[in-house]
Amino acid sequence: MPKPKLSPPPPEKPPTKKDALRLGEIGRLEVGAIQCPTCLDIVFSRAHHDMCFCTCGSVAIDGGREYSQITFHAEKPLSLKIIVPFTAKELYDDWNTQRNELGVIRIQEFARIKQKKHH
Repeated sequence: MPKPKLSPPPPEKPPTKKDALRLGEIGRLEVGAIQCPTCLDIVFSRAHHDMCFCTCGSVAIDGGREYSQITFHAEKPLSLKIIVPFTAKELYDDWNTQRNELGVIRIQEFARIKQKKHH
């Protein structure tokens, strides 16, 4: 009795740009974030145990890329997915070395800078 012909497995697809963003492999990383309804800061957690607060202290997010735990006082913050221009290692190192240069995007500061450029 002849053996049935088995077709070869389909070739593995190369990772897409979206996969690379999600994994933080190209110096840009997709992260979960929240926007404070009071001060309008956009806040994201850089590492597993990094609880990051907005400027006014009304909202916070924790969990890094593993999970999102959101804390808020009055009004629920807007949940977002954003792309930041950093690798996962850069975010972790910023948190781990306590440089704290990343994790909060202060919208009001950007608005002031933009106004100065247009005057």
